Amino acid sequence: MSENRGFVEFYLFCDGASRGNPGPAACAAIIYKNSPDSDALLRLGKVLGTATNNVAEYQGLILGLEGLLDHLAKDGVAPASVSLHIRMDSELIIRQLTGQYKVKHEAMKPLFARAKGMLSQFTAVRPEHVRREFNKEADQLANRHLDGLA
Repeated sequence: MSENRGFVEFYLFCDGASRGNPGPAACAAIIYKNSPDSDALLRLGKVLGTATNNVAEYQGLILGLEGLLDHLAKDGVAPASVSLHIRMDSELIIRQLTGQYKVKHEAMKPLFARAKGMLSQFTAVRPEHVRREFNKEADQLANRHLDGLA
C-alpha cells in the first residue's frame, strides 16, 4: 500500500561489509517507494576504508538516510509526511535504534547520534531486523563496492 494514514511509505534496506573486522569496509543502501517489491528508487554505496562491520552497518544506515532526505528535499516532500521502514540484518543496530540496547562502543556513539538525528525528522519510523537473505541486494551492493566493482 502506498500510503498509511496520509504518510508516503519508503523502505530503506541497508548493509555494511568489512573484511577483517576491522578491515577494508564498504556500505550500501537501497530505497524503495511504496513497496519493497517495486523498482528501487535509489541505490547507494560507498567505500569506507578501514572499519568494523558494525561501523559499516551504521554508515549504510546513514548513507541511506542522507540519500532519502536529499531525495525528499528535491521533491519538496517533508520528512514528517513519510512512513519509513528500515530493514537491516544487523540485530545490534536495530536494537540500538529501538532503545533495547545501549550504544557502548565509542566509535559507534557519534554514528548512532547522527542516525537518530536524521530519524527524528520522520514522524513514523519502523526499524526491523531481517535475516540476511531478505537483505541480499544491499549486502551484494556493499560487497560490490568493497570489491571495486560498483
